[in-house]
Amino acid sequence: MEYLITYGWAILIIVAAVGMLYFYLIVPMSVPPNNCDFIVGVSCSNYNVAISPASKNTANVSLMLENPEYYPIEDPVMVVGVGTSNYSSACSPSFVNPGATYVCSAQMPDSFGNHLKANVYIKEYNCGLSKYGEFNGTCADPPMQIYKGAIYDTFDQNITVRPTKMEISPAAATVAVGQDYSINSTFYFAGVPTHDITINYTLNNTDARLENAKGFTGSSGNATDTIYAAHAGTVKVTASFDGYSANAIITIS
Repeated sequence: MEYLITYGWAILIIVAAVGMLYFYLIVPMSVPPNNCDFIVGVSCSNYNVAISPASKNTANVSLMLENPEYYPIEDPVMVVGVGTSNYSSACSPSFVNPGATYVCSAQMPDSFGNHLKANVYIKEYNCGLSKYGEFNGTCADPPMQIYKGAIYDTFDQNITVRPTKMEISPAAATVAVGQDYSINSTFYFAGVPTHDITINYTLNNTDARLENAKGFTGSSGNATDTIYAAHAGTVKVTASFDGYSANAIITIS
């Protein structure tokens, strides 16, 4: 009996150790790390997987991509393949210069629990192989190319989709004639301020001017520009990035 008790405890300890080794070492190694990757033609800068706030049974996959080629691309479309089903969505903007970024977002039923493993295809038109080249932000008869990538992500089912959007502040203000006034803007990708991007600014009033036509977002994700007007009137300032924009109305008095 003493023999069984002594070696029984030893066997239990060994079984427990093997179980811990399996769950804490073997299982994690069998699950791919969270990643978004393309072999060639597309660079994945950022991605997000979350549950739609409108429906707890719908998931949203958002990718921020970069065009690494030396030529522009046109009309990119993302197709996400989960199991035997495909879910597609047009990306924004529709014309992407070399080195520029674009955002793709697709919705699908949440049939994969809290772990997504999917193939991602980017269908785009190659302006570098267009018969007539690129002219004024468009291509003539460019051929289509398809690039394959993959996304692996484990996410919290309690986190809902946060919007991809542009914000500008203040949205409205009154400024004295001749006074410099600062405008702040932030581009949110899936609810997160995005750093190291260039935001474009435009005005609808030629009596006003901007210190810069572009603003670069720092580590906080904010970009700043300054508006100046020598005459009274109303000025609409537009901040834009990748097809997303926001407006501020400045009254000069």
